[in-house]
Amino acid sequence: MLPTEDEWYKAAYLKSDGSAYSLYATGDSVPGVETDANYDGYNGTYSTPWDVGTGGVAENNGTFYMNGNVWEWNESAYDGTLDDMAELRVVRGGAFSVSELGLRSSTRHSYSPESESYLFGFRVAAIPEPSSIMLVGVAGGFALFIRRRLMV
Repeated sequence: MLPTEDEWYKAAYLKSDGSAYSLYATGDSVPGVETDANYDGYNGTYSTPWDVGTGGVAENNGTFYMNGNVWEWNESAYDGTLDDMAELRVVRGGAFSVSELGLRSSTRHSYSPESESYLFGFRVAAIPEPSSIMLVGVAGGFALFIRRRLMV
């Protein structure tokens, strides 16, 4: 599933110590062009998205490419109320073609979910439901109980 805007924002901009949010995914200083993030492409070397694993440094929370490279789709509706599957969705993070302003935590844009472009990408978020975590815990406890019974 796609992350909500809040989930994406937290993954990108929350400082690793949880104390506050940063201006960029790499901290409060402007990321290095073509070293820390792929942006400003029309003025620099790169005018296409990086392949996964190319360039970049780990960001605040150990993620990569949350700033620059491609705009990332969010599940959230731009107006905050997802009541129509065709309504505008939030994209965040900037793309290889934007200036550093597009990388800032305050920057958000909207596009139709039907839009297609090499400027867009997505990140998958898997967040277990609380009931799933409890089920795993109960199953694990039961397995330990059975193992103990067999060992006696």
